[in-house]
Amino acid sequence: MHHDNWVHRLLLGRAKEVYGLDVEFDSSQVAKLPHPERYKRGTAENFDFDVKFDVILVADLIEHLSNLGSFLDSCARNL
Repeated sequence: MHHDNWVHRLLLGRAKEVYGLDVEFDSSQVAKLPHPERYKRGTAENFDFDVKFDVILVADLIEHLSNLGSFLDSCARNL
């Protein structure tokens, strides 16, 4: 799951802060990352974080959404 080209690993080397959201992930792998508390298990169609973001990067997601509008609403709430 978390190979050298994993998007989050690449971002961790460049961004001040990185947060993650996924329906399914290996908790033992996330626990090894800096700030594992910034990663949530959940759906992109309805998410909220305790911080507001300047940028939301989405990778390999659009084809998995059943409701694009709900996803965009969640993004708007968190920007």
